[in-house]
Amino acid sequence: SKEAIALKKMREFKSLSVREVGDLLKISFTTVSHMENGRAVIHAGYLDNFLSVLEFSKEDFNCFVKGKFKDEGLRLKCFKLIENLEPSKLEKVFAILNVI
Repeated sequence: SKEAIALKKMREFKSLSVREVGDLLKISFTTVSHMENGRAVIHAGYLDNFLSVLEFSKEDFNCFVKGKFKDEGLRLKCFKLIENLEPSKLEKVFAILNVI
């Protein structure tokens, strides 16, 4: 389903493995895998917990479902670059991005 694909894309967006998400959600990694592959029903409680733990909103989820996050790879690379910047350079990047 589109929802199952969205869960997988969101996990990948955060650079997390199925096992890591299982650990974060305190469930087995096989349950996470089944949710992502459409072999299990995605219950509201699971979705709410998933979104909360991975710091996504329901709006983010709906965007992933609709396929609006096609540039996850590029975004992820940008996030990783920003995470590794020295504070002085981070301020410059922020100034540039704020103008765009």
